[in-house]
Amino acid sequence: MRSAPGRHPIPQSSHDGEGGAKSPEHRQLGAAVAELREQHGLTQADVADRAGLRRSHLAAIERGEVDPTFVTLVRIVRTIPAPLAELFELFERRREEEGG
Repeated sequence: MRSAPGRHPIPQSSHDGEGGAKSPEHRQLGAAVAELREQHGLTQADVADRAGLRRSHLAAIERGEVDPTFVTLVRIVRTIPAPLAELFELFERRREEEGG
């Protein structure tokens, strides 16, 4: 862990910069994004173009390699289109399936 001067320690990310999921939650959220997109018959390129993202960024989100902002998730879900709650339901189901 590293510390900013006069601050509490900042936990280091489990992401090592060489690919791979940052955490189980990142992987589960990314898998939920991919599942929702696929349920609606859309490609990564379809969603990325419509949401104003690079396809490689969407792919990294789906692999759990990046920490998407809430606004990015909203843009993705609106592009699909699906209720935001549906994304979080898929995420919760994946967490439960993995025992987390």
